[in-house]
This record gives sequence, C-alpha cells and structure tokens, in this order.
Amino acid sequence: MPKFLKDGEILKAVKEIIDGGNKCRLAVAYWGWGAAEKIGIGKAKGPRVDIICDPWSGACNKEQLLALAKNPKVRLRHLRDLHAKVYLTSKGAVIGSANASTKGLGKSDGQTINHEAAIKFGANEDRKDLSDWFESKWKLARRLTEKQIVKLPVLPKPPVASIKQPQRTVMEVMGTDRDWFRQNRVRLMAYDPDEASDAAVALYKKTADEVYDPATRKEYEDNYYYPIFEAVPGWKIDPSDIVICFAFDGKTKEVEFDGIWTLKDEDPRVEGTTKILFLDGHTAVEDLKFPRSEIAALRAKVKRYLKANNYKEDRYGDLIDMNLADFWESPLLDDPWLRKLDPMAKRRILNFAAKQMPKVESIFVGKIGEGQQPNFRLHFKSEPPKDYNGKTFKSGKFDELKGGIKNPKNLVELRQS
Repeated sequence: MPKFLKDGEILKAVKEIIDGGNKCRLAVAYWGWGAAEKIGIGKAKGPRVDIICDPWSGACNKEQLLALAKNPKVRLRHLRDLHAKVYLTSKGAVIGSANASTKGLGKSDGQTINHEAAIKFGANEDRKDLSDWFESKWKLARRLTEKQIVKLPVLPKPPVASIKQPQRTVMEVMGTDRDWFRQNRVRLMAYDPDEASDAAVALYKKTADEVYDPATRKEYEDNYYYPIFEAVPGWKIDPSDIVICFAFDGKTKEVEFDGIWTLKDEDPRVEGTTKILFLDGHTAVEDLKFPRSEIAALRAKVKRYLKANNYKEDRYGDLIDMNLADFWESPLLDDPWLRKLDPMAKRRILNFAAKQMPKVESIFVGKIGEGQQPNFRLHFKSEPPKDYNGKTFKSGKFDELKGGIKNPKNLVELRQS
C-alpha cells in the first residue's frame, strides 16, 4: 500500500526507485545544482531517462540543466507552469512537494532544509493513471536545448498578489516580439499532401497503432492528413521545432490549415529507403493562443505568398518551409504597388510612425499615383486610427489629413509594429 514520507525520507525513496529502475520518468519543476547526481540518475536502467522541468520559472540551476541536456541518456523537455514533483520508474513512484534541489530533497547526508511530504507507491501497485498523466505532459512539453538554456532569463519571483496576465496570441507576439518565433523555432510549412509517397502512407498504416491509441489516431485522420512527416534525404527537423502546417491543393490552388505539430519521437520508423516521423498535434503555439481568426489571416498570407512565388516547390517538394518570422517579413507578401513606393517616402513614414505615442500597431499607405508622397494611416493600440497628408513632411513630422482618407479600399498595409 502507499507509504507516507516526510523530509529526509523522500530522498532515500527517490534513490531507491531510480537505482536499477527501468522507464525512469521525472516530471519535476525545479532542479538545483547536483540534483541529478544526488538522486542517482546514472544508476537508472534502460536506454533513456525522460525529464520534464519548468526552466522559465527562474528557479532552475542553469549549470544543472546544461549537464542534463548534454547527458546522452537524458531526454530533457520543458513545460511552462509545470509545478509537479513526480518521480516514476518501473520500481515505483514518489509524488510529493519536493523539487530536485537541496532545499527540497535535503543534503546528501540526510539533513533536511524544507518541510516536505510525499507518498511512495511500490512496484506492485497500479500506477497506470500516473503513467498516463506523465505521457500527456510529455506530449505537451518541448525539447530543451543547450542554446535555449544558455539564454534563459533569471526571473524575479512575482508578488504574492500578482494578477495573472491574459494569454497572448500568435499575431500579438508577431507584432511586438518577432524574434520570439526564431528563438522558439516556430516553423511554417505548406505542401501538397498528395505528394506523400505510397510507401510512406503504407508504413504509417502499418505502424500507427504502435504510436497512437485508437481515439487519437481517429481524431487526427478525421481532421487532418496523416500525422507524419516523410523524411526524405537531406531534409532536417529539430526535435524542438514547432511546425504550423498548411495543405495545398494543386488543382484548385486552395490552401487549408493542417495543424500545429511537433515530433512525437525523435526516432523515425524505417522500412527500406522510406522513413517517417510521427507527430503530436497541438492547439496552441507553446503558450500562445492561435484563434481561428488568426489562422484565417495566416492562411490568406500563405495563399498570397504561394501565388507570388508561382507555386514553386523546393528540392524536398515543399512550397514553404521557413521560420514563421522570416515568412512574415518576406517581400513576396508585399502588395505589388509597394514596389512603386519611393524609398525616401517610405523611410520618412516609418521614422515618423516609430516616434508616435501611443505605440503604432500597423501602417497603411494610399496606393494612388507613383508612390512618391502617399497619404497614410496609422493604427494605434489604444486610440482610433489617424490619417496623415504625405505632402506635408517638415522637420520630421506630417500634418493630419483634413477630412481623412475617403476610400479605405485604396489603402495597402506597409508594416505591422
């Protein structure tokens, strides 16, 4: 039966289940220096030790995380707002309040610091619900790389009465912090799903039941194309990549959203020369919401890009495969009229917009004439938009346009944020 543990008993129990235990899985929010050695990760049996942590809290020791990331036996993932302390192996489980730190587990000599409590389950006790819980969090978590760890901020602890900020969306962050998508490896792909090889589809059907439960497989197949990437020679994907996908119909030239995906497993299924990688589906991009309205807006941009690029495929057969931020900044997304826009006029408008308070969210210019001194409109975050007379530039400023821009249909977007 489950056993209650307190203070220094917790470290002893954790070491016991890890020593010689298979399928070592640890969902522990915070890791202090030397914790991995203290609990004896090196004594775990099996090819891998799976660890989920929350480095974004600022409570993890960077050097310890780097040591874990460099350990070939460890698969390290991060999950924002994880607060669990779960130690699970084939020999049992320990669930409690103690992080993998000196304060949580105590010193190696058994001396405790925090007042901690936990429950230990033995090898013969049913732990299926716990195993299922870990796997569900593993799917949500993303790979934590050495590069990400080095850049981790040291965050101050929030005040006790702090107010939780509303969840941001993909487009909001695209407007304010475009490099976030580069740092978090958010990738955009567009492809013709009918170009998947028959061998890849056959291998998926042969092996999918080994990877997905029947309900998950049915959900994926009912709503998307097959949840796999075919790994053709030379094409690469990083385990930490988050891929936003769109499916292209070569006959109708239509584009449909095809999900947000990450690798389910780093090891491909292989048969002959065919390799496939299984995927996990998501409804958000890390902690960013991606509402239908934003999906529709991105879909429209994808359609515009494909048409401007004459539906060209790269050497791997993909129509788009790039970081989302790079895609957003592609000149192929610009309205053709913007090529007429005088560089000096453009620079003046951008410099003027950058100095405005409150902050400008987007800039639209009138597409009439030759683009030498166009009227333009600024959209602000907390005020109504304002229209300006492009012919009145003096001392770094423009005058507001009397009466405003009469026909908004003649406006074309120049820049967001």
